[in-house]
Amino acid sequence: MYFGKNRIQQLNDTTKGVYISIPLGTSDTYRFVSHFIFNPTTATQRMTLLVVISGVAVVAVALILSVLLLQLGRQINRLHLQEKRVRSIIHNLKSPLAYIYAGYL
Repeated sequence: MYFGKNRIQQLNDTTKGVYISIPLGTSDTYRFVSHFIFNPTTATQRMTLLVVISGVAVVAVALILSVLLLQLGRQINRLHLQEKRVRSIIHNLKSPLAYIYAGYL
């Protein structure tokens, strides 16, 4: 962030917070200096816990849905194979009957 000619905002991240030093004016005599300390409140800690639990729940639901979709695909394949077998059996049973109904016997 620049103020005037070549003035830059300085942010120093430390373990005890953030120091901000901004030069003011053109003579570089005055500076705005601030120190921010971030302490999480119990509400923030609870929200963090809820976000983590929600994330785990979303992953669990996604895994369960993927397993169910996989099982559904397998069941559809089984049903297609069964339908194919039944069609084949019906065709084989109709062939002699068609021969009889045609009057060849």
